[in-house]
Amino acid sequence: MLSSKNILIIFIVVLTAFSMFYFNEEVFEGSTYEEIIDQGMVERVIDGDTAEIRMDEGLKTVRFLGIDTPEVYQENNPEEYRGVTDEDCLILWGEKATNYTKEQIEGEEIQLVYDTKRGRKGFYNRTLAYIEINGRDFTKELIEEGYARVYDKPDFQRKIDYFEAEAEAYSERRGLWNCS
Repeated sequence: MLSSKNILIIFIVVLTAFSMFYFNEEVFEGSTYEEIIDQGMVERVIDGDTAEIRMDEGLKTVRFLGIDTPEVYQENNPEEYRGVTDEDCLILWGEKATNYTKEQIEGEEIQLVYDTKRGRKGFYNRTLAYIEINGRDFTKELIEEGYARVYDKPDFQRKIDYFEAEAEAYSERRGLWNCS
């Protein structure tokens, strides 16, 4: 039988461990909210930030997490693109983003990296994931090359890194940022 003193000590140890785990990010050094869950073959690129991926469980429509490429068949909102108002230029870069995505990943084996901070499904019930191919973050590459902007709602793990990539692409007027 445990004494009151031993129960109190156990309680304090458990509470301390929980506090360190929950409140101290140093405990998480080297870890992230991400994990590679799935691999698949890109069957079809729908647009610059969406593709159909053949997985073991079937075909999934995957929206690339954290980015947005210009729309080709709908109106673009200039406020989402740092005030870029040239609609024709945005449409052109939407087409270029789609073509670039096709050239880079269509027919290729890719990894889907899910972000537990964000969840696996988006508003339209599409799978949300970062896309990696041969060890590179293809989703970030779209931002770096000026094909995409950061889609900042809701929060996600790579947000700061992606905003830094966007700021650099914007300052160097790469891709769609040359439209303004």
